[in-house]
Amino acid sequence: MPREFMSPENYAYVADNTFGLMILDSPFEEVIPPTVTDNQTGDNTWRSSDPGAIYDVDFSDTGGSNLKNAQYAVWSKPGMAAGTGTQLISWTNIATGINAAAYTANWGVAFASLSEGVNYVSVRAYDNAGNVSAVATDVFYVKKNTTPPADTTPPTNISTVNDGTGADIDTATSASQLSANWSPSSDPESGIARYLCAVGTTAGATDVVDGQVTQRQQQLRSLVYHLQTDILIISPSSRKTVSDSCPLSQVRTA
Repeated sequence: MPREFMSPENYAYVADNTFGLMILDSPFEEVIPPTVTDNQTGDNTWRSSDPGAIYDVDFSDTGGSNLKNAQYAVWSKPGMAAGTGTQLISWTNIATGINAAAYTANWGVAFASLSEGVNYVSVRAYDNAGNVSAVATDVFYVKKNTTPPADTTPPTNISTVNDGTGADIDTATSASQLSANWSPSSDPESGIARYLCAVGTTAGATDVVDGQVTQRQQQLRSLVYHLQTDILIISPSSRKTVSDSCPLSQVRTA
């Protein structure tokens, strides 16, 4: 009797001299599991945000049924051993419906679900015949640190303060602004957040201006000033003279 067509990938065939090609009733089952190729070393960069799809671990299937899906899981300790760490991310699909002999695209992890410190990533893959690869344990690790490092040292001192908007001047008159500029400070740990300056009617005082600036050059408005050998003679916009003076070197970093 004629038999209906059967997929050549799923059935075995036998030929003899009498009947020609005979289709066997028993299906030929693929038993070769997928394999994992780890091209990724540990990620030694401390990450404060999600780096995206940068990890290079590939999957392949040589048995003929093609890959179905690939998965990863993350633990807080190496080895995925019970009692030595916490499972941070359960088995999660990297890709589904692959239906190809290989999957080589780079991929990422759920960064928000990682813990502070070192996180260990393991992977596995399934093919369309239901075979599963051996678990590839700790194919790479991810270092997460979203807490800013402690800053225990102050910024460097400002070395130079100039009266005016450029090179240091001795005398200037303006009815609308007061200007100064200074050499930059630096802080290798957390950087410079802002500069603070103060102007007062006596040396070191802050009774005229006690504010903060965010640029190396700022204008303090509504003041008339006369600069004489780096001493500010301050008067308000009413032009009434104030005899007291203050130096323009009262600039500090914070």
